[in-house]
Amino acid sequence: MRNIGRFIVTDLLGSGTQGKVYRCQDPKLQREVAIKLLHRPLLNAAGAAGELLREARAMSRLNHQNIVSVFDVGEQKGRPYLVFELIQGQTLAGLLKKDAPDMAMGLAILDGILDGIAQAHDEDIVHRDIKPANIILTRTGVPKITDFGIAAVSRGGSERRNQLVGTPRYMAPEYIEKGRVMKQTDVFALGLIAWEILTGRPAYEGGNAEKLLYDIVHRPLKPLDQVLPDIDERLQRIIEKALEKDPSCASPTQGRCARPCGTIVRQPSPYRPRPIRTRPSSSCCGACVSRTTSRRWPRASPP
Repeated sequence: MRNIGRFIVTDLLGSGTQGKVYRCQDPKLQREVAIKLLHRPLLNAAGAAGELLREARAMSRLNHQNIVSVFDVGEQKGRPYLVFELIQGQTLAGLLKKDAPDMAMGLAILDGILDGIAQAHDEDIVHRDIKPANIILTRTGVPKITDFGIAAVSRGGSERRNQLVGTPRYMAPEYIEKGRVMKQTDVFALGLIAWEILTGRPAYEGGNAEKLLYDIVHRPLKPLDQVLPDIDERLQRIIEKALEKDPSCASPTQGRCARPCGTIVRQPSPYRPRPIRTRPSSSCCGACVSRTTSRRWPRASPP
């Protein structure tokens, strides 16, 4: 493929569940962009085109340094596409595979993620699939949240009882059990990401999706100070509060993320963040999605 609309295709960056992602040149504005083009087999699938358009509308309402910008939306021979800013860097998932960041770096990353999600929540937008693979770190270490493709507009929680869509390891109990989507759904995932960033390993690990879902709903985590003996007590309380099984234990707060996780890195801290070094040759974009991201899973039941 040589062109997508007016954009000149220069490289294939990746392929996800919704479509392929290309590096492109915008001849009019003379800049590089990333374009997500819907998969041809999904074009006529129920809701596929609407899902892509929903992503564009949700992201276009958000203007924040920690959220990947969407520039345009169009159609290529009947196939919808989204135009994103091109980000040079790596995903948080890629960083965590190499090694856990130190405390200062981890708190700096969390600060940016929480700021971005806070604005999304201010707009009543629930991301619904927050995970390390959907967070891109720029070369200067700024985290940017991407893939609002299954974002839902929150109106006090909505339910989808027939199927689960997303990544099992970062799903919230209320979504697994009842299909409820609310701001707390995102904050539970933020608590899981905070745990993983600080400890260097996922909070829940299992051999299959069914076990993961069951454990998230029913199995309590170890107290964080048993994993990190030197962790600040306030930070531990905040993360563990974000990971409460019952979302009613904390209510949304005006202008912040739903649970107290929104203050994780806004507490006074002696740590000073340092720049995050990424590979100069790596490239990501707002549409890059792991090949194992959004899938449909059965409800949790005892394994």
